[in-house]
Amino acid sequence: MAPKTTDIPESEFIAAWERSHCSPQGTANLLGINVRGVYLRRANLANKGIILQTNPETAGRGYQYGWQTDVGRAYKRQNDLWLENGVIVVFSDAHFWPDEDQTIANMALLELIKDLKPAVICANGDIFDGASVSRHPPIGWSKLPSVKEELEICDERLHEIVLAAPGTRPQLFWNIGNHDARLDRTLCTVAPGFEGTILRLEDRFPAWDMAWSLNVNDHTMIKHRITTAFTPLTTTL
Repeated sequence: MAPKTTDIPESEFIAAWERSHCSPQGTANLLGINVRGVYLRRANLANKGIILQTNPETAGRGYQYGWQTDVGRAYKRQNDLWLENGVIVVFSDAHFWPDEDQTIANMALLELIKDLKPAVICANGDIFDGASVSRHPPIGWSKLPSVKEELEICDERLHEIVLAAPGTRPQLFWNIGNHDARLDRTLCTVAPGFEGTILRLEDRFPAWDMAWSLNVNDHTMIKHRITTAFTPLTTTL
């Protein structure tokens, strides 16, 4: 039976924190407890004036977990963000198409960015739609925008988003969505021999740091797609 976090002496908890290189998950592994208990114990210590900062170098990287790697992935498994203070604005599923008026949601996003002046802006997937390169058959005789047209409107809309917060230079992250992945999937399928010569999605938008997810302060995960393709070595409820 796993020990309760409250049963672990304060000195032992702090020693485990230091041995794990200031990693919540590493501390949980060393003590045989749930990582949620680590966060609660750390919060209790903070109330007593004992501050245990997470090391950004180990934040969210699955300390001692071999299944959390970037091997074989088209994009990084995740970006790790450490934010002491500031606002993060997250928007998702824009599916920008050319020749369409600004949606109310997009106009609201611009106003929100102007007001909040965020330190971080996260595009949480499916900014690019990829209608003409979908694996699904077309519905009726509808005219679909080309990849070139979609990329151009994405570039325009994302530029507007960055300019919406004058005087600030927010960090920009883009979590890959299933529609975003259509571009690279089509390139790899149709022209595999042209690897390194054709621009992928991340090459076309270098200002945005792309990955499958964004881990914030090692306790909040922002991602477009939920995956259950891994099994942790141990699980404690």
